[in-house]
Amino acid sequence: MELVALSTAAFVIFVAHTGAETAQDTANKIATPCHEVLFLAAAADAAENRASRAEAVLQELYRDAQRLSTRLACEPALTKQKALMLLLATTKETTARVTDELENKAKALKAAANTLRRRAQQVHTLRNNNHKATSYGAATANDAATEDQIGSGNGKTCKLVVSGDTPKDNSCTDDGVKTSDLEAAASALNELETVKLLPDKAFGFSGIEVTIAVKGNPATLANPLTDNKGCGTVGDIAKDAAAATNAIGLTKIARAATETTTTTVYIRGGNSKKDSCTPQEQAGKQMIITQAATAYALCTIKETSINLPTRPLKNKPKDFFGRADMQQLAVLLNTGNAEKFPTGAAAEAEVKQILGEEDKTFEELFFATASDAKLSFKVGTDTIEGETTKLQQEGKHGRALAYCYGRSIREVEESAKKLASSNSNKNKATDTPKSVDECKKHLTEHQKPPLEEMVRRSCYKYKSEDPPKTVDECKKHLTEKPCKEGGCDFDEKKPEGEKCFPKPETEKKDEKSFSGKLRVFVPQVFAAIILLEFS
Repeated sequence: MELVALSTAAFVIFVAHTGAETAQDTANKIATPCHEVLFLAAAADAAENRASRAEAVLQELYRDAQRLSTRLACEPALTKQKALMLLLATTKETTARVTDELENKAKALKAAANTLRRRAQQVHTLRNNNHKATSYGAATANDAATEDQIGSGNGKTCKLVVSGDTPKDNSCTDDGVKTSDLEAAASALNELETVKLLPDKAFGFSGIEVTIAVKGNPATLANPLTDNKGCGTVGDIAKDAAAATNAIGLTKIARAATETTTTTVYIRGGNSKKDSCTPQEQAGKQMIITQAATAYALCTIKETSINLPTRPLKNKPKDFFGRADMQQLAVLLNTGNAEKFPTGAAAEAEVKQILGEEDKTFEELFFATASDAKLSFKVGTDTIEGETTKLQQEGKHGRALAYCYGRSIREVEESAKKLASSNSNKNKATDTPKSVDECKKHLTEHQKPPLEEMVRRSCYKYKSEDPPKTVDECKKHLTEKPCKEGGCDFDEKKPEGEKCFPKPETEKKDEKSFSGKLRVFVPQVFAAIILLEFS
């Protein structure tokens, strides 16, 4: 019993499996011009949709770069600036990496789709001109014709004017091959090896069958038959072909079915199976879109695969921690040159330091309405107002960028003027050096954290001395003479790289003034932004 049940179940599964029509089964059923048109149109649609998706991703990457650059220019917080710089850098790199591939593949898909649409239009034209006489417009009898007769001299002719019916529209009748199946097969070209298409000869003037019939003995052709299908004698006046006694006429004019019977074409190769897509020789000089050209277009669509990149703004911070490219960008932002690149957890920490660890996408972190930077400024009588994303969408990206860059540059210039003015009034020998904390008050809120290096060099003023030397400035001297000439102390007993060091009082001030958390000087930030923006 169990064996019988198992066998029955297996049979049911077998029948269900074999009963399901595959894409290849449908492609083998293409038998009429209408079938081919439906299949080609669906294949062209699928190719164009893929090309459009690729182009849309590129446009989104370009727009993301604009949004990031504006947000970066308008962001006062240094920690967010660095995160935005990193995102802008990776967005630019992603765009540069995929642009050529996506543009070229989208172009190939659209060209192939265009070929299929031209072929479909060609098949429509064939459907419209069905090469079959279905109506007779006029008949002219000539018992002494000097033209179009058989042989020479005078002859008997019966000239007819025929027409064929044309489809009222481009729709197809239900003939057992479902439109949905044809569309599904066209969307699954990767599953197809062959497809049936109309032969090239179908688009020429060939295989026209004409049948001329003689009834009785039409010795003298005198008048047309009433149905215009032929000519009869005097005794056949007012008679049609069926009633005439002595007449000659046309009983058939139609194209042989073999001329338009679809034949199997290999998607790879055309007439014969090949290992790759095979373009037709001199395809540009062909009057029609041939089977070979159609197969090549289908093959191009089948073989063109596109891996769409994920936009960086759609990622979360954790998605980037382990990526080597993000680690490199993070190290460059954090330390500059990196001859010894960190690995493992240390490399991930570089990314975490900049991006944080919030479980939100970067789009949510920086461009949600609540977190986006908000601007409000005037240009003439116009008021530019709103979040950076909104301004970018409204085509005001350039004005927002100029406003934010200009605002930051003016603030730096104003601070420099204040520092210079302060120093000019305190340039006496009795003046003591100003600490960084004393100089901080000259900085605007927008420029904090302080620009330590600029502050240090601008606020320390002596009558006859240079500003104190930092550890980094001293370390570059390897021998005693240049070390001391540079205003540093030298100790031969210290390890290599530490022999030249700041004088004790300078070092103490440096320790007090610099907590090891140096910030980027604003003009350097702008330089980085500009490099990213125009790279």
